[in-house]
Amino acid sequence: MGRKTWSCVGCIHKKGKCHLPVASGLPHAELLRQQVEASRENGDLLRELLGVVMEQTTLIRELLEETKEIRVESRKSGKLTRSYIQDGVDSVTKSVIDIGDRLMLNGNAST
Repeated sequence: MGRKTWSCVGCIHKKGKCHLPVASGLPHAELLRQQVEASRENGDLLRELLGVVMEQTTLIRELLEETKEIRVESRKSGKLTRSYIQDGVDSVTKSVIDIGDRLMLNGNAST
């Protein structure tokens, strides 16, 4: 059995037969255009997320280097500096969660 096809005017598929149901009542060309636009927006958000992750990775590396120095100093002075390290981790987590939320909202809006 083959897939059910619909006749659609202005379809980009061969002979006007398409495998996309017109659930929204929109012509298929418009439906496809909206899907492409949503994909582009998601791609932009993913690129932004990658940029934040790369930036935060750099910050984490710097924090780790500073942590090594802090550990040496804290052994000498007896002070604990856990809150300084936790602030850096919280910043990374918040940035990633914020962009993840935007991706999910955009994904829900495009469906």
